[in-house]
Amino acid sequence: MSSTGVWIVGVIPGDEAVLLSEQFASAAGRRPAIPGHADDRGVPCTSQPGHPTSAAGRLVDLILSHGPILDTTRDAIMALYPAEEGPGLYVTAVRKVRPAVALRYGLGAEEISSSSGWFGDFLLTSEEVRQVLPLAEAALAITGPRRASVLARIDEWMSGLGESPDFDVAELLDRPLGVLRHASENGAGAAGLTAWY
Repeated sequence: MSSTGVWIVGVIPGDEAVLLSEQFASAAGRRPAIPGHADDRGVPCTSQPGHPTSAAGRLVDLILSHGPILDTTRDAIMALYPAEEGPGLYVTAVRKVRPAVALRYGLGAEEISSSSGWFGDFLLTSEEVRQVLPLAEAALAITGPRRASVLARIDEWMSGLGESPDFDVAELLDRPLGVLRHASENGAGAAGLTAWY
């Protein structure tokens, strides 16, 4: 039996984001940092394709140790997303891989530790989008050798653990950042949701 990881990042109306923020906070534990996680930079994610190393396994265990968002909160957020993909909505699905985890692996603990929410699940009001955007720009709008290194690590995770050889790994850096920029420009909130089917 195969599984698919999904990550959705989209804009939501700012007033609705404020109303949902307390509900989301109690469900997902909105915190500014990831506790108790040492950087695994330089440690390969697989010993051979399809077989995660212990470091990769620890990362996935950490992610799964945080409880899911309540279905009512998830449904409310989903209903607020734009109807179609575009500047305000990014949706990706990858067989056997959680896309947000692949991004975290690529960036390493140093960059991702200041991100909101938990490993791809987040809810930001319009004010929080403006506050977070400079951090997101610093982490994701990277160039040169740093970008090449991050993309190589994302590709390692995708090709080592997943079944999507044609996946455009640059999307994981560029598209979520584009959604946050769009939200900031339009005074909107933003939310990310992950799923595993």
